[in-house]
Amino acid sequence: MHSDNNKHLLWRGLLGWAFLFLPALLEGISAPAIGLWLASVFLFWAFMLWRPALVLALFFLLTIGTVNVVHIGFFGNLADQIFLATAQRTNWEETREFIGVLPWKWVTVAALWLVAGIFAAVQVWKLAPLLKRPSWPWKVALLGLTIWVVFIAFALAKRYSFEEVTRKLKTIYPMHIVRAWTRSSN
Repeated sequence: MHSDNNKHLLWRGLLGWAFLFLPALLEGISAPAIGLWLASVFLFWAFMLWRPALVLALFFLLTIGTVNVVHIGFFGNLADQIFLATAQRTNWEETREFIGVLPWKWVTVAALWLVAGIFAAVQVWKLAPLLKRPSWPWKVALLGLTIWVVFIAFALAKRYSFEEVTRKLKTIYPMHIVRAWTRSSN
């Protein structure tokens, strides 16, 4: 990872990864929001350690990012429990009617975000196999994974329910949608 030939891949991969988390800032940019965005980028960097998990993470981030761009344009907030409950109870005819009233400006923005997101995901994918021990990107990924393991151990020791865990993590993007899913499932 230290060769000069791979530095451009590193930076494109890092920027690509950070880009996939940008929908977290759609509700407003502030110092705490930027801090939480950076925390999300860091904590989920651990997906870089295992390519099968990375595929799922990239697909999930692209999907939820696109949904969030449209949702914020239509409703003014990130996708939430109401969105999921509505999506679960909607038929094809209602979906077509809804698509007809979407603000096309935001649909266009979402399409552009998706194209840029796919480019970003490709950059991340190209970077993943280059992360070798003991490079600093590998160490950062390992640190993020360690934080997750410690948090899960703490949650298990405290006997937190899954609902309590998701409530504590909801400010870390994209955990808001996991929280919404657990709440809509109850």
